[in-house]
Amino acid sequence: MKVMGAAYQKGSHVQLPEVLYRQINTLQINFKENGEDWKWRRCCIDGKIVGIEENGWMKVEMVNRGEEAVDVVIEAHP
Repeated sequence: MKVMGAAYQKGSHVQLPEVLYRQINTLQINFKENGEDWKWRRCCIDGKIVGIEENGWMKVEMVNRGEEAVDVVIEAHP
């Protein structure tokens, strides 16, 4: 929460030692935290907070210029 809060303080999060910037093409995060509470399964995507289901994952991929968008896709489980 400290990092997310600092992002709204004129971008001061970039000065925190926990923040690292590297160019990548794809990133996938697999969430292992249990329980109904999303407290430890949240990500900030372009300023929006997204909660991830228990045992869920999220993937971020680089797209070509002009194809920029934030798409949230979910898998429905029977």
